[in-house]
Amino acid sequence: MQQRTALAIAAAITVFLLIVIGGIAARVTNQVAALPTPTPQPIATSLPSPTADPLAAVQAQVDQRDAAYQQRLAEANTRIEQANGQLGQAYQTQKQLEAKLNDAYAQQRALAQLLEAQPAPAAPQPVAQVDAQAPAPAAAQPAAPAAPAYAVSADQARDIALSTVPGAQLLRAPELVSFEGTAAYEVLLDAGTLYIDANSGQVLFNQAAQQAASQPASSGGGGGGGEREREDGGEHEDGGEHEDGGEHED
Repeated sequence: MQQRTALAIAAAITVFLLIVIGGIAARVTNQVAALPTPTPQPIATSLPSPTADPLAAVQAQVDQRDAAYQQRLAEANTRIEQANGQLGQAYQTQKQLEAKLNDAYAQQRALAQLLEAQPAPAAPQPVAQVDAQAPAPAAAQPAAPAAPAYAVSADQARDIALSTVPGAQLLRAPELVSFEGTAAYEVLLDAGTLYIDANSGQVLFNQAAQQAASQPASSGGGGGGGEREREDGGEHEDGGEHEDGGEHED
């Protein structure tokens, strides 16, 4: 009895559910049928336009820039080589100018040494009246212009003569002559003429001393044998002796 009741209840519930589901389905079907049917629209599609390869364009730009860089680099190298050549020429010119300057400096020094080696000319002294009664020594021949250098210079010979005859004045600069075959300086003073050995500085002849010694004895007469004569050979006419037969003394 109980099983029949349960089956009846289950059958009733099943029928109820079927009725509800059928109503819902019918209502939905009616709503869908009432909606308008959409018409399909054509879809426009654009084909992609053909484009160049981007990698090729980039590579072309890179190649172009590389070519320009190489060209600039070559131009810079050319300019550097030209500058190096000009620098080398300037260096050679500088060397040549330095060599010429050194040669000119050497010539100037040699000329200065030559001028220092030559005796300086004596300052002009006032000419005093020479005693007409004083005997003059025999003539002495001047030495050759290209005479070798001697130990005593003209200035030293002048100083020796002035110290030998104190208070005397120099009439002219000393001259290098050959006195009795000996190279000597002829120093003309107002008190007389002296001959100084050009090598040793010794007084070979002192006319002033002879004049001082002979003044008391020869005060009344002249010294006619005091004139000096020069010959082409440079030797004294009387063989280096005075006319009175006396030899020169220091």
